[in-house]
Amino acid sequence: MRKLYVHLGNHRTGTTSIQEFMFANRGKLAAQGILFPNNTRRHLALMDGLFEKGNGARIAEDLEAKAEARGVHTVVLSEEDVCKRTDLSPLAALAERFDVRLVFVMRRQDLWLESWFSQNVKWQWDEELRHMDWDAFLAGRARFHWIDYDATVARLEALFGPEAVELAVFDRELMPEGPVAAFARIVGVRDLSVLGKMPTLNYGFSPMMSEVMRRLPLHEAEGPLRAKINRACEAADRAWQERHGMVPKRIMDPETRRAVMGEYEAGNARLARRRFGRDALFAEPLPGADAPYGAPALPADPERLVDDLVAPMISDLIRRLAPKTEAP
Repeated sequence: MRKLYVHLGNHRTGTTSIQEFMFANRGKLAAQGILFPNNTRRHLALMDGLFEKGNGARIAEDLEAKAEARGVHTVVLSEEDVCKRTDLSPLAALAERFDVRLVFVMRRQDLWLESWFSQNVKWQWDEELRHMDWDAFLAGRARFHWIDYDATVARLEALFGPEAVELAVFDRELMPEGPVAAFARIVGVRDLSVLGKMPTLNYGFSPMMSEVMRRLPLHEAEGPLRAKINRACEAADRAWQERHGMVPKRIMDPETRRAVMGEYEAGNARLARRRFGRDALFAEPLPGADAPYGAPALPADPERLVDDLVAPMISDLIRRLAPKTEAP
């Protein structure tokens, strides 16, 4: 029976880079016996069909036919939003035709929350979260149930058994080659040298730029235009940091960080012992009490805000939106 790897998250663990890598190298991967199907970077439509429309049997049959036609031994799907679902039982339909393996990547919860906040104000796809300030976002963190890793992994194991759940920890020490190489090895890519440079995507904004973007109506822009606005914000943010020195991406103050991680400490330790045979799930220690951080806030001086961020952002955006003219 062929293997089917379902990469179901977690967000902010290199998922975009992983998907870009798998999509860009899908021809070379097929030559190694690994199919990344449907000519798409992420399998959102497929998973919607599985979960929302109950098309699991048909989807499994279609994937099997594609694998048979390409002569591959492994199929890989990637859609990080799956981990947000509370009922994962529709995945069981895939086991009728495949040896299913679930791939889940974990990032330390405090770092994940900071990164997820920035991502939501950047893309603004979630109506409830797109303009929510940091304090409200953090206060409502219980909604992100999937970062209770001990409970989430237990739910995944209940579907197909512990041996079918492939876990990775997004941590510099524990993932020295980076998330793309780690994922590639999990799904059976052994010869990474032929696949080219590993991509690194998704710039992380400074807290100040995140606050600027949170206040913008980015959700009103269509995808391509929103992407151009984001790139203009990124260019302005990079230039500002080059002039003033890199600012910390940390948002939480040390006391809040310790309190947040205290909520997950027991579960993380249980999972670490059960699945990895160690006491700590993550190797990177919490920042010290004197570590710098910056809460998302606008500069007190409005002239500084306009000169340092808004004007460069608008200038860059004008260049991106200007119609291209051919040289005479």
